Amino acid sequence: MIQRLSTILLAVSLLMIGIAKTQAQSAQTEGFQKAEKLYKAGDYYSAIAYYNDYISGKASKIVINSFTGYLSKPVAKKQEVIANPRTQAAFHIAECYRHINDYSNAESWYDSAARMKGAEKYPSIGYWYGVCLRANGKTAAARTAFQTYISTHDEKETYYAAAKKELADIDFAAKEAAKKQRRKIIFGKMKDPINGNASNYAPFVTGQTMFFSSTREDTTLTSTKLNPYQHHIYSTSLNSANPAKVSFQQDKNIQQGAATFSADGKTVFLTQWTTDKKESIGAIYKSTKTDSNWSTPVKMDSTINVRGYTSQQPFISSDGKYLFFSSNRPGGLGKYDIWVAELRANYETVSVTNLDNTVNTREDEKAPYYNTKNETLVFSSNGRIGMGGYDLYQSKKAKGMFNEAVNLGTPANSIKDDIYFYSKDNTNDVLAEAYISSDRVSTCCLELFSIQRLPAPINHITGSIKDEKTRQVIPNAGMEWSFNGQNKTVTANDKGEFDIVVPDEANYNVTVYQQQYYDTTVKVIHTFATYNDSLYSTDFFLKPVPEVIKDYIVYFEFDKYGLTDSSKKTLDSVILLMASNSKLKMALEGHTDGKGSDEYNMILSQHRADTCLKYLAEQKIDATRLLPSFYGKAKPAAPNTTPDGKDYPVGRQLNRRVKLSVVKE
Repeated sequence: MIQRLSTILLAVSLLMIGIAKTQAQSAQTEGFQKAEKLYKAGDYYSAIAYYNDYISGKASKIVINSFTGYLSKPVAKKQEVIANPRTQAAFHIAECYRHINDYSNAESWYDSAARMKGAEKYPSIGYWYGVCLRANGKTAAARTAFQTYISTHDEKETYYAAAKKELADIDFAAKEAAKKQRRKIIFGKMKDPINGNASNYAPFVTGQTMFFSSTREDTTLTSTKLNPYQHHIYSTSLNSANPAKVSFQQDKNIQQGAATFSADGKTVFLTQWTTDKKESIGAIYKSTKTDSNWSTPVKMDSTINVRGYTSQQPFISSDGKYLFFSSNRPGGLGKYDIWVAELRANYETVSVTNLDNTVNTREDEKAPYYNTKNETLVFSSNGRIGMGGYDLYQSKKAKGMFNEAVNLGTPANSIKDDIYFYSKDNTNDVLAEAYISSDRVSTCCLELFSIQRLPAPINHITGSIKDEKTRQVIPNAGMEWSFNGQNKTVTANDKGEFDIVVPDEANYNVTVYQQQYYDTTVKVIHTFATYNDSLYSTDFFLKPVPEVIKDYIVYFEFDKYGLTDSSKKTLDSVILLMASNSKLKMALEGHTDGKGSDEYNMILSQHRADTCLKYLAEQKIDATRLLPSFYGKAKPAAPNTTPDGKDYPVGRQLNRRVKLSVVKE
């Protein structure tokens, strides 16, 4: 009897254990299904808790922030055959963390999922693991992850091209990091309470007031069923006063993103959406200021907001003529594109145009800003080579068209998301005083940063002109500085010193000259990449011309002024001397012998001087450096007759001449 009772009790105990185990498994399955439902609805924070419950088999202890993420959207619904639910749960936890920009936790979960059974069913794991490594600053590991993904996947795979772009981004970021900043930039995260435990983004400044969007806790909603961490517009003094929510006369469940204000401050254009449905579709609204209140925002017409598509992140030009915005409406080049609406004086839409591929790509372009003064568009994109994630780019307008967009580089961009930009409109340099949103130092959210780029220091090249042999200074030497087709003449002072102001990129050909010295031409290259200084010093050395101990004499035949071979050789020596010193001048004196009239010989001596002048000019000797004169038979070098009055041919030969002499200062 006792043995039978023991058997019954054991059976009951095993049954109870089985029931408990089944109940636990059922609860786990239910938790997994709940997590999947939340994941597909885009409620990533809540989904993480349920996935953790399922994997750990017990209630999660992680702290969940009620913030739903900036501009998050649900993943595409797709029926999945779940062969390995634990692997799928790990993969989806990683996806959830990535969607809320917590790349540290996402990296860990992608790594875990990749090691689980059935991971091959999720081919994107390797790609997103690399993205997280890059966002976490682990560049070498990220490069390896992307190279591995490329080598193990076909080029038709969804993320194959994206992995190649990520490798290009890594290279670009390395080059940016190696650059030396020519101008000092003051960059930093804005202080609390402008930033806090929330997402803060989309800055817009009017005077000393900053407007921005934030998901900070709205205490007016804590007593309601609504999530108190919603997107709303706040305003604050740039002196870091406590931000105040901008009140619009509308339902409390409406959320607000980027806002832009007209120049007079009386009209605001803003992004609004509700979260009542599983998919939020944003639209652009307009509100006007009456006294101290804003009117209920009115949705702009269908030329801006196309039904079934999102239009968001408006920016009004300071002259009120154009409204730039981002939209995934039909007719674009990719997912989200930058569009521009031409406006009438009352802000009615004239036309809407998609900016071409100098701005837009097949991926996402968002958050436009437009500087009316210098016609520069700044926007965010994840479709161009950059530093990683979303980067800020600028495109200057010329002849009515936007030029190819250029990455703003560091510090405006980082290896994470840099997605909103604002700069004062009264400057030609958009980074002179600017504000951006970035999640570079956050585990989840966008935060506000300020940028101030100081004027570039004035660059000077200084030095002295010296004698090559004696090393003594040469006073008052001349210099020709040639750069990009422009010439600048500089004269050294009486101490042989010079000082020239040059641009950041200076690549000069410099010719230095002075009487009694050979011309010297050298290259001077001064770039900030070479000299991290605004002052660069160099000396120039001139070689002295040997003292001319005799004049150059060109002889002519009787009653002739043509050049002989011998006289040409003499002139060639003159050419060599003058070519070596561009500032040297030469006097040419024409002479004849004593035969013939004074008038005839004066003309003949002129012809002889002109013949030499022409020969020199044909060899590129500037005529302004030649000083011709003629004397006929008035200045013989030797007697034309002997003392007894007989003809003296040797003397007359010496008189038929042109004498060339270096002109002394």
